Amino acid sequence: MDHIDDSNEISFPGDMCYKIGGKKKMARFTWGMAAQNCKEEHNGNLVTIHSKELQDFLTTFLGLSAQESIWIGLHDRINETDYKWEDGSPVNYTNWEPMEPTGPNDDKEDCTEMLHRSGRAHGKPGQWNDINCEHEKLYMCQKKKGKSSKNNLDPRYCSTVNGLGWRYEKSCYTFVPVKKTWLEAEEYCATKHNGHLVTIQDFTYNMFLNYVFREQEEPMWIGIKLK
Repeated sequence: MDHIDDSNEISFPGDMCYKIGGKKKMARFTWGMAAQNCKEEHNGNLVTIHSKELQDFLTTFLGLSAQESIWIGLHDRINETDYKWEDGSPVNYTNWEPMEPTGPNDDKEDCTEMLHRSGRAHGKPGQWNDINCEHEKLYMCQKKKGKSSKNNLDPRYCSTVNGLGWRYEKSCYTFVPVKKTWLEAEEYCATKHNGHLVTIQDFTYNMFLNYVFREQEEPMWIGIKLK
């Protein structure tokens, strides 16, 4: 069985933590094996998605952590087109790729992958595709948060001169919707916010910033530069 490394765990507002399984040993699993691994190795289930907010968060996590499509918990293995989540929760949100699911035309496509990239016109990363359950893939597990859960990405508000910002660890982050050169931006951060352009220390900081600023369409300055 695959072991899921605790260092890859992230959490989201609510009571769940998430991990991508199969990476440590470069292994890939069928949907059934992935579901079994989530239970036996992780004491959880294949991921269940009930909101666009969670979908956006997990799409960011997938893009930064796996760079390939993964299994999620949605399936219609019992009755064709009657989709169910593996943990038994109701299907009240979907994020299908355009023209999916195609299962009614292929009774072997009974399991669901979350796409790292879409091959369809108007398709987007993170959308879902029904596929044969015997394909072998990475997978995403969820479990209840415990006392040992770390890398908590629960965004909390903080006060800035621009209004509300996002707090993470001991710092406060805000987006400034004014175009400036790098030097002007750094000076603005120092004089107006008593701070600096953002420093990204590790994967979890990058994950946090990708999530909270996911609606921004233009590139933003960060603090790194050549000496």
